[in-house]
Amino acid sequence: MCWASGVGGVPSPDTGGALNAVRVLAGLACTLTISACDQDSGTQISDSSFGAFEVSLAVSRDDAAVAWYDTRDGNAEIYLRLLDVNGQDQSMEYRLTHTIDQRGTAYVVFDAAIDTDVEELFLARLQGSRNSLARITSDDGYRSKYPDLAVGPRSIALTWFDERDGNREVYLYVAPDAEFSTQCELDGRRITHTEGASIGAYVASNAGQFGLAWSDNTDGAYDVYFQSFDALGSPRLAAQRLTTTTHSRIPAIEAWQDRFAVAWNEVARGAAGIYGEDTRSEVMFSLVQ
Repeated sequence: MCWASGVGGVPSPDTGGALNAVRVLAGLACTLTISACDQDSGTQISDSSFGAFEVSLAVSRDDAAVAWYDTRDGNAEIYLRLLDVNGQDQSMEYRLTHTIDQRGTAYVVFDAAIDTDVEELFLARLQGSRNSLARITSDDGYRSKYPDLAVGPRSIALTWFDERDGNREVYLYVAPDAEFSTQCELDGRRITHTEGASIGAYVASNAGQFGLAWSDNTDGAYDVYFQSFDALGSPRLAAQRLTTTTHSRIPAIEAWQDRFAVAWNEVARGAAGIYGEDTRSEVMFSLVQ
């Protein structure tokens, strides 16, 4: 886990470092040449009673991002906090990783053409010395692409886009973690039924429900959509269209209190076309539920 080069780290448990909190020194402008700074005892920025380890730090002119892993939830997860130039909080702690279930199994999902006609989905399950890798979509000659996975309290959601129906459509598979850990080929629910291409699907978990965001170009340019599902994968509400402007693509989604935060890039096409000098792309943000 590296956010910037040349930054020191907190010792990890296997190197004998009995540290259970991430601390930073005030005066972040001096971080990379710390011997020239006045050193204090540091300010605690993590809040873990189980141990926070292997801190990495990225520094800009006026602020910094600090990342580390700790085991407060029974497994090692990555956390992030933003600080100002004086080492004071600019944000709450953010848990960045949610890919380990209640049984302590970690999941990595990806698409690849491995002994298949085209790209299909593969899932690695990692639990101590019991590791496995399996293809989880059928070798049907139609591409299954760009998967994302979210772990909830009792179930796991997997999303991707698939070309099996002659168009790019978004699929979602939700199952209890015990079932998810033993299944081979997964047959997900088709979420989109549009004339355009539905791509770039990402999923997040929040308090027993899942939020799904994706892009669709049925109306000519891509727009961002959102839909929420319960712990069994049934829709809670109809899909919401979040954008009505040109070229809104590839959303990111995370839990935010009792809602979901969605961000995406929005392109305003210039007079000379998408690659013209007057074309602009900005990052947009919305809270949905």
